[in-house]
Amino acid sequence: LDDSMDGYGTETYPDGSIYTGEFRKGMRHGSGRYNNVKMGRIYTGDWFKGLRHGKGWERVHVSMASGLIIREFLVEYERDSEVSRRLLQDKNHMFIARANEAIERAEQSEAAVMESYSDLLD
Repeated sequence: LDDSMDGYGTETYPDGSIYTGEFRKGMRHGSGRYNNVKMGRIYTGDWFKGLRHGKGWERVHVSMASGLIIREFLVEYERDSEVSRRLLQDKNHMFIARANEAIERAEQSEAAVMESYSDLLD
């Protein structure tokens, strides 16, 4: 990823984790989704200078002998430190809509880049 990247995009990390959303100066900044595959956690929400900061929604997958349990929480972070967490009852929150919009724009941007590369190869 270019250190000066601004806008929407997707970044894949060596451990398989994926961030999709807004970037500023090459860092996660604005709204987006981070899928930590190894930990079974997906955070969708606000970012500031590469850190979770503000409100978000977190989905946690827990494997147990009886099967997979999925829990969803409203969370709030301050400089990547959790400030609050409560079980999610309703998904109609403004920050979730804002993050989903950023994710959609990032995916559209990535599709446009792939299409332009495909045109070059034809």
